[in-house]
Amino acid sequence: LRWSEITDAKYRNVLGLPYLLISREKGMKWWLPLYFSGYRKIQEALMARAPVGNPIREAVNASYST
Repeated sequence: LRWSEITDAKYRNVLGLPYLLISREKGMKWWLPLYFSGYRKIQEALMARAPVGNPIREAVNASYST
């Protein structure tokens, strides 16, 4: 999945667990779990890698502010 293929990303809470619902130009939507626990939080990794203006970056940023 290329950053440019992402058309929308929405924060969702399913049974108390955080996810991003990612819409793409073509194909099915992706559910990205945000409860991954590793070296650093997945939200931090996404903020570091997603380009400015990308829907994923905006959704993660919005989830931090709520």
